Amino acid sequence: MIFFGHMPYPHTAWLLAGAGIAGALQLLLKTQAYKITEASLLSPFTYISLLWATLIGWIFWGSVPTIWTAAGAAIIIASNLFIIWREKRVKKT
Repeated sequence: MIFFGHMPYPHTAWLLAGAGIAGALQLLLKTQAYKITEASLLSPFTYISLLWATLIGWIFWGSVPTIWTAAGAAIIIASNLFIIWREKRVKKT
């Protein structure tokens, strides 16, 4: 797009800047969270992006996941819930 692109419109530039700032902020906060706690407790929460991606895809583009996509997401979410449960159980003993 270097040769054929154009500068974003002013209202689009603000949206891009906001997305960049929000992305940088989430990266800093996530890095700080990994410093404070164990990765095995924190990493399952990164999979919440599956739910957000599905919701945003449905709202903005009307994209409904297939049964195979839903099954795969359910397996990933269930395994992460199991990890959280196991880590809590190990911490008690």
